[in-house]
Amino acid sequence: MLLALGLLFTGHWTDSLLLQGVSLVTCLAGAVLWVLGPRTLQAAAFPVAFLLLMVPLPSLVVDAVTEDLQLFAARTAGAVLDLFEVPFFLDGVLIQLPGITLAVATVCNGLRFLSALLVLTIASAQLSQRSLPRKLIL
Repeated sequence: MLLALGLLFTGHWTDSLLLQGVSLVTCLAGAVLWVLGPRTLQAAAFPVAFLLLMVPLPSLVVDAVTEDLQLFAARTAGAVLDLFEVPFFLDGVLIQLPGITLAVATVCNGLRFLSALLVLTIASAQLSQRSLPRKLIL
């Protein structure tokens, strides 16, 4: 519980949502351990750890992958346009069509979709697979 309070204080001091979120999960784990004991915490390990997926990614990570994901989305859109034989010119994240220029915006990088897909995959693996190797493969 003291570790959770320390993380919360540090998170508020540094304005880090990551540390604040981790402090919440740490506090919950500490409360389960304190009130219900180590066996219950062991049984609840997955649900408690699963809550870590609610913690937002640090902005450094988001910033590091955003441009690459935007370029991937633009290239994929270009491939689809090629498939339908639509004339276009691709310049980075700009797709120039006859009469209009489209830009793949930062919010269109697909990171939120990938995050949601990861969460659903982990939950599905936990519910549908019995062995750890099969869960990890999924």
